[in-house]
Amino acid sequence: MQDLHPEVAKAAPGVIGALLASLWSKESPIRAFVLFLAGTALAYIVGGWLAKQMGIATEVAGFVAGAYGIAVVNKGFEALQQFPLGQLLADWAKSKLSKD
Repeated sequence: MQDLHPEVAKAAPGVIGALLASLWSKESPIRAFVLFLAGTALAYIVGGWLAKQMGIATEVAGFVAGAYGIAVVNKGFEALQQFPLGQLLADWAKSKLSKD
């Protein structure tokens, strides 16, 4: 059996962590899939940094970042949904387009 490509080996623990965390997600299937992808990406990006900061193995850090990355991304989505961006843009457009 051939060795895994280094990028696949780097991403695998985060993928597994995000997959396990998404199994317990109470979100819709589409949102759970997006959270899985985002958790995987977060683990890939911060796994090495987290391993250096905590002094643990890169694989463990990637797994933890993947598992908890879903929760972090979900809270970010919730915060964006509560932010009234549309209303702010409409108010700004009214202020710029109104002739006073």
